[in-house]
Amino acid sequence: MNGLIPLHPESGEGCRFAVLGWPVAHSLSPRLHNAAFRAAGSPHTYEAVAVPPGALFAFLAEVRSSRGAWGGFNVTLPHKTDARQAAEEARPAAAALGAANVLGLAPDGRLVADNTDAAAALHVLRERREPRRGEAALVLGAGGAARAAVWALVHWGAGRVTVAARDVSKARALLEELRPALGAECPELEAAAWQGEAVARAVAVARVIVHATPVGLADPDASPLTGDAWAAARPGGLCFDMVYSPRRTRLLRQAEAAGWTAVDGLEMLVRQASLSWELWFGEPAPEAAMRAALREA
Repeated sequence: MNGLIPLHPESGEGCRFAVLGWPVAHSLSPRLHNAAFRAAGSPHTYEAVAVPPGALFAFLAEVRSSRGAWGGFNVTLPHKTDARQAAEEARPAAAALGAANVLGLAPDGRLVADNTDAAAALHVLRERREPRRGEAALVLGAGGAARAAVWALVHWGAGRVTVAARDVSKARALLEELRPALGAECPELEAAAWQGEAVARAVAVARVIVHATPVGLADPDASPLTGDAWAAARPGGLCFDMVYSPRRTRLLRQAEAAGWTAVDGLEMLVRQASLSWELWFGEPAPEAAMRAALREA
């Protein structure tokens, strides 16, 4: 795959890259990508840019008028569906999921969208647990990250996927939009309320739980699941929290107390960053430098 811009521009002047989100000050992406640029000897730089909800389109309009100052973006909550809509071109994963977590700027100024969250989440699932036919999974959330989680679980081999959201209608809409992209082998899909008996029933049968909301990001003592929900959990499951800062969220502590394997979001961060790099530059990322930067964080 050809990259959108050169990693080592002939002019010697680098472009700016950034992660866009709200909030975004916690992000480790600048540390990770700047370490990668240093390892590659590239002049590009990477930063975190806070973009309020609803302001992504206006921000990207300014980017288009900057005439080459920017090279690309990672996109986090709450902008992933808007990022897909803002792009003139979408790679297959972003088109199928209706959400994007990476944007690149083509030489002609077009925005190119991709979704590396889905592939990165699938990588984490395959690394940590072998799928067993018919196993049930629970996704907490109904935003762009949840779309990637559902896609990853289906391709991992889950037999049943429940999506729980505060607004059940959003969970239903997400599943209806995704069904055509999931193919003929699509498992049983259902929507559930975030709290109460519905989510407790989903936890009781789930062997994999994926958390795809910001809960726990600002407050490590906050959890999307109550203790009552965990009371019905059977030991031996896998809980994957896409939140990576803090690494030990209350959800992961609850999972460990229930006898589950707890996985934070750092490996997913590295994988999606590496795939973003390939979109931008068309060559493998220096993942060793990325991981070393995270160990020092």
